[in-house]
Amino acid sequence: LDDRNRGGAKLLRHGLRGFEVYPNPNVGQFNVTIHLLSSAEVELELIDPLGRKVLYERFTAPAGEVVRELDGPRLPPGMYVLNMRMEGRVFQRRVVLEH
Repeated sequence: LDDRNRGGAKLLRHGLRGFEVYPNPNVGQFNVTIHLLSSAEVELELIDPLGRKVLYERFTAPAGEVVRELDGPRLPPGMYVLNMRMEGRVFQRRVVLEH
């Protein structure tokens, strides 16, 4: 399994129980839910279809469930990639923006 998949054992090894994006598809506003076993420094970045970073957040997340609202309503429709960096690892989810 690789980090980009939903492989539970791989996620748990890095202090992460889950990483979800909803609604997906969306119109530019969506939630990211992270389930952490312990507090961690987290970076979220949204990459557009051309490979450009269009949104970025860095924060310290407490243990448990953390919900972050991301807002990109001015972004054009398309398939984006949400990268979450934590403890030197990158976890990815695809995000579809529609208008």
